[in-house]
Amino acid sequence: MRVTAIGVKRMSGVGKDSGRPFDFSRMTILRQIEVVSGEKFQLSGYGYETADIDVDNDALPQFAQIKFPAQLDLVVDTVPGRNGLRSVVTGIKQAS
Repeated sequence: MRVTAIGVKRMSGVGKDSGRPFDFSRMTILRQIEVVSGEKFQLSGYGYETADIDVDNDALPQFAQIKFPAQLDLVVDTVPGRNGLRSVVTGIKQAS
């Protein structure tokens, strides 16, 4: 999957309410604004908006030499999550 990535970050700590530890990474990408028109909701616009994609923590070092924003080809795998399967970026290569 080819995307325009504008950054990647890792967050870790202890949940304020739950007291449980967390450690996860996310990539922020640009995606075209999608026009939606329904009976109770409408969205219109032009250009791009941001979206976040989960990143495997082990893949994070691959971003160290990337100059953002960057066109990237993502390697995405499906992994078990709390609420079923979810997609996670497990690798990247800079788009040519």
